[in-house]
Amino acid sequence: MPITAPRRGENPADTLARFLPRDLIPMGDRHMSIWDWVAHFSYGAKPPPRVEVWPRCGAKSTMAELISGYTALSLTRRFVLYVCDMQHQADFHIQGIGGLLDLLGIRCSVNDYSSAEGWRAWRIEAENGWGAMSVGLEGRATQKALEKFSPDLIILDDVDSKYDSETATQEKLNTLNNIILPSSSADAGLLFLQNMVRSRSTIARVADGTAGMALAARVKIEPAVRDLEYKLDGDGQSSRYRITRGVATWKEGQPLAVCETQINEWGIDAFLAECQHEEKAIAAIAI
Repeated sequence: MPITAPRRGENPADTLARFLPRDLIPMGDRHMSIWDWVAHFSYGAKPPPRVEVWPRCGAKSTMAELISGYTALSLTRRFVLYVCDMQHQADFHIQGIGGLLDLLGIRCSVNDYSSAEGWRAWRIEAENGWGAMSVGLEGRATQKALEKFSPDLIILDDVDSKYDSETATQEKLNTLNNIILPSSSADAGLLFLQNMVRSRSTIARVADGTAGMALAARVKIEPAVRDLEYKLDGDGQSSRYRITRGVATWKEGQPLAVCETQINEWGIDAFLAECQHEEKAIAAIAI
């Protein structure tokens, strides 16, 4: 499909819907808030940072990949740095973004011999000058590797692990503060997406200001279900949790019926920790 530039005043979600099935584009309230943020991107102008604590299965990584693809189409950002906990996680997302660019009609750059270049497992360089690179905090996060790219959009996606110690969390914050963020351009945007896997995780400390980074960020902490109430019916193997009250925050993608299934498949403590960000539940399942 040939490239079609975004239309003036068009929301990025609607732009992408001209290329992709609309049901693949998250459009709940929290997603639309991010799409509105992206809609105001302007090359050379610094957008305010965003810190988004969303539930597990809340389309965090889907949004990160789609936003990256949109900036390749609009060129409102020119180089995206995609950061995860592990290098293989970040590489996986870069490959997903590469697949999106194919659907958007954006071709990879080629050399003088018409051979593709810059379309690797960890880096993309498109024909229109847009690029992206993956970084794992345990892998390629070195000043030497980043110094020549000067990214103008940094996406932090699932940098926390429930297995992190306090020392590991501090090391991640040190890497972010001293290597990742200083590598960016003066007009760089920052998007941090994560669920609250630990009470003193990286995103928890960024969200409450104790990490000393992204202090001007807009912070949004949203559970899967507001005002959740539930009960356990039955005994033993026949028992099942039922949601008796609550409002799903993403009715199209994670409605109450899906949340109830997740409770019964994962266990109530895991759901309350992974999707509701409840500190007692997070502590209960801490490794």
